[in-house]
Amino acid sequence: RNDLVPEAIRIMDRELSSDSAVVERSSALSILSTKYYDVDDYANAESTIKELETLGPKVRLFVDAYVNDSANSSRDASAFNLRIQNSIDWKHLIQSSSKCESRRRSSFKNGRLNGADLQPLILSKGGKSNVVFSVLRALTTHPAPNTDGIYEALANALVRRVTFLK
Repeated sequence: RNDLVPEAIRIMDRELSSDSAVVERSSALSILSTKYYDVDDYANAESTIKELETLGPKVRLFVDAYVNDSANSSRDASAFNLRIQNSIDWKHLIQSSSKCESRRRSSFKNGRLNGADLQPLILSKGGKSNVVFSVLRALTTHPAPNTDGIYEALANALVRRVTFLK
């Protein structure tokens, strides 16, 4: 995935002059977000995820227009829809944000054990809410594939935060 980062940055510099450019930008944002989560850069990860979330409705409109265009066969429309859905590796993005969240929570725990004031620490590390929720919000705006892998990654990312009583 690291070899995709320079290409993602080049795509980010392009104008959003066409519908396909919006799809490319979404894909680039997901690659950059994943990279930011991998290195615990919360501010940039959240920024790129918010932009990804705002592009979601534009991508949906683009897909809907293509699928509903009578000039395209149903087979072409299905293939196109699948290609768009797979342009973002949601499973990897969710897993990266989950690992980031796990490291983030560990730092809160360590700070609490050392008697540190947690408020500045929490604010410097993205706030109180689980960072996976921002990925989930972006996911809901895009035409994402409904695969077991994505839902399993999401369930694993969110259920780990629950303390079960014995």
